[in-house]
Amino acid sequence: MKGLDLLLESGIKVRLKAMALRSNLHEIPEIARFCRERTKDYFRFDPFLHLRVDGDPARNEEIKSERLSPEEIVALENSDGEKGTGTFLRNRGHCLFSTLGV
Repeated sequence: MKGLDLLLESGIKVRLKAMALRSNLHEIPEIARFCRERTKDYFRFDPFLHLRVDGDPARNEEIKSERLSPEEIVALENSDGEKGTGTFLRNRGHCLFSTLGV
């Protein structure tokens, strides 16, 4: 937190992004609030979790269990009134279903 405060106090523009996971889905509104209080013009979440390159089956199962369904991603996107409906989906919608199905 101190590092972020120092950047902001120095006038450096920052952009914050959060991973949207099954385990933090309930926290996304609070994360968005935190980010928007510090960066008035920008906040986004990323729901795409990629499997490990080394193919570790245990870790890959953990990653898969944290992925949101396409319906959950759409609901999260649509629930964010400040972001505007469909911003995330317009930017990356063509990847939404194929990436999560891996």
